[in-house]
Amino acid sequence: MTLKILFVNLNLAWKGGGTFYRALGFAERLVAKGHEVTLMSTSPENRWQFSESEHNGVRIVETPSVLFGKLRSGWDPYETWRRMSWISDHQFDLVHGFESRPNVIYPTLFTQRRHNATVCLDWCDWFGRGGAIEERSKMIQLVLAPFENYFEENFRARADGTTTINSQLRDRAVGLGIKPADIMWLPNGAETDKIQPLDKIESRKKLGMDLERPIIGHLGHVWDSDERLMKDSFDALKKEIPSVQLLLFGNSKTSLFDGDIQTGHAIKAGFIPPEQLSIYLSAADLHWIIQQDTVTNRGRWSMKLNDYMSSGRPIVFTGIGDSKRLFTEEYPIGKLALPEANSIAQTTADLLRDPIQREIFGNNGRHQIETTFAWEIVTDRLEAFYLETIAKKRRRDA
Repeated sequence: MTLKILFVNLNLAWKGGGTFYRALGFAERLVAKGHEVTLMSTSPENRWQFSESEHNGVRIVETPSVLFGKLRSGWDPYETWRRMSWISDHQFDLVHGFESRPNVIYPTLFTQRRHNATVCLDWCDWFGRGGAIEERSKMIQLVLAPFENYFEENFRARADGTTTINSQLRDRAVGLGIKPADIMWLPNGAETDKIQPLDKIESRKKLGMDLERPIIGHLGHVWDSDERLMKDSFDALKKEIPSVQLLLFGNSKTSLFDGDIQTGHAIKAGFIPPEQLSIYLSAADLHWIIQQDTVTNRGRWSMKLNDYMSSGRPIVFTGIGDSKRLFTEEYPIGKLALPEANSIAQTTADLLRDPIQREIFGNNGRHQIETTFAWEIVTDRLEAFYLETIAKKRRRDA
């Protein structure tokens, strides 16, 4: 059964963060399975006109938005109206909305009403009450919190199917009246072909890095509270292993490590081309996922986790949320530390001094990726969920 599928995403195409790439990863694999997939996302530049392109068989529709800054991530009423106008002229069998801010939920439900399409909603971040909104400034909380709460909670039960990235969001969905049978756990997929374990020494030579110093890798952005914990942990680790270096790469906006960069204890590589990601990941001895125990972090599945595992490197993690189980199963992928600086520093130091254990953890992680989290495997499950959800809807409509 070939499906015409529309993905509606809340953030900027290519520059807006993990949700766009989550949707794109599924879209690419669904196209490879013979389906027609359109991914709708906000244009980074265009304020008045649509633009369309094709990427690995996926039709990318970038929608105009007249707002600026954070309001360009789902809140623009003009963009919402333009999306609905575009959808009115296009027929789809199924629409999958990624999150539920206005520029996603209204076009998604419009497709349901106008074309009787099957509707799924994805929930991969805890934005509202108690969640990410608490990490924002007091002014943003005051202005946006009531709207964030309303849109995150008010429309979920209208979907025919729900996908959640972890059990915390699944439980919250059930609390909003969604039947457990209509919910699917949908983790992020992993780029098992594009990210490969490479030789550490050769990777460092290519990047001009020290061949002997212990290096900890950290990919991407962190919340302010997590950044402070990471900085305190690194300061404690330097007392234990003075030669240690921290490699910051990807969308790392941190400024707390500027002093470490000046002293040579940290390297800030910034954005890197996708074809070089394996090299940067493989240059590290191990990687960090440092998170405080907050609702925001419990309601996530860190996208960097899959990249770390794909690279065959071990991970030190503070054990927040569902992914903790990957560190406690029969074939663990790294070591757990308490979300406290001294615990993180000591756990990291112990692993840096144990190359045999690092290799075992790294091999376990790569095995988990290849057998459980590869995009193709996760997308097979998503396709089956789509077909089951469509069948349920048809029985209800009959």
